[in-house]
Amino acid sequence: MITIEAQSTAARGPSTGMESMPGAMMAVMSQGIDALLATSSFLPGRGGIETYLDTLARDLAPRVAVLAAGRRDGLPLPRDLPYATEPGPGRMLLPTPAVERAIVRAAASLGTDRILFGTPWPL
Repeated sequence: MITIEAQSTAARGPSTGMESMPGAMMAVMSQGIDALLATSSFLPGRGGIETYLDTLARDLAPRVAVLAAGRRDGLPLPRDLPYATEPGPGRMLLPTPAVERAIVRAAASLGTDRILFGTPWPL
């Protein structure tokens, strides 16, 4: 079980450098998010779970952010979506200490303590 201790957006105070962030990330940082969706199967991959999770995240945007592999099929994780994306370590998220740290770090920086797992395997 992972315990996340994160400061709320209000407790962190005003952020800096938001002007250079993508629109979805600016919305997340200014409003906070409800959950971080961690998944090993996501865009730019194409398939049933990838399409489902993208549609789910679009429906919940901007109140959700997605942590997925930083690269898949030689392509980077998209950053131009209506919700924030956070690149995770490697080409697939596996249940390793590095992935656990990436999830905890992303959730804390986004001000949430809710983690959703988009795919039951291999996480």
